[in-house]
Amino acid sequence: MLFEIIASCFCLLVMVIFVPQFLKAAWPEKTNKSLLLKMLCATLFVAIAVLQMRIADNFGAFATRMMWGFVLSWFGDLFLHVRLKPKELWYALGVAAFFGGHMFFISGYTLAGDKLLGLSFWSAPEMFAVAALLTTAVVLIFKKVKVHGNRFLPLLLIYAVAVITMMVKAVGLSVRLFADGQQPWYAMLLLGAGGICFALSDFLLLLFDFGRKRKDKPNRFHSYKIKSVYIWAYFIAQVLLGLTILYIKA
Repeated sequence: MLFEIIASCFCLLVMVIFVPQFLKAAWPEKTNKSLLLKMLCATLFVAIAVLQMRIADNFGAFATRMMWGFVLSWFGDLFLHVRLKPKELWYALGVAAFFGGHMFFISGYTLAGDKLLGLSFWSAPEMFAVAALLTTAVVLIFKKVKVHGNRFLPLLLIYAVAVITMMVKAVGLSVRLFADGQQPWYAMLLLGAGGICFALSDFLLLLFDFGRKRKDKPNRFHSYKIKSVYIWAYFIAQVLLGLTILYIKA
């Protein structure tokens, strides 16, 4: 166990060092160097999740489904950043990979809720939260995102349903497990904060890639600051969700 703990800390340290290097290499355009650095960081969050499985001796269905989510996220990172043509195909594959990852995350949260708390797939508060957030997201997308001529719009709207559902399920499960007294507050903070950070990252990425231009002015969301925020939020989310494997055994 000591080795796994040290290795986890090492992976986290290396990620903190190389995420800024990735951001510099990827701005203003993606490069082969930035692809290498991004995939290194993606490999590190997968490794962190695997190490948590070993530390907690947790190889159950929840941990397995979370791992599939991390692996598909790894491929999503690859497809979204690879510099191959046609770009639209690789971008669509990246979104599809992340969509699949969110499906596994949602499945894991649902399984844990059922086994640990006897919860059904949907609760009334969750349905209300998803409906409210999805409505807000759609309004913001049509207001802030380029709509006309955007061939990715249907795919992005479907993806929005997945990421919002994932976030609501993560926060809902964290609150219910804490309220039930099964987990300490800091353990559940990992799950809730992880889901929120992931959704924040995806929304900022949407604005970064597809933000609407105003007359002759460029997309004001396409900036190094926005990219830095969504990249850090993304990797923080993956690490936080990976650490939940230490506590949630289902």
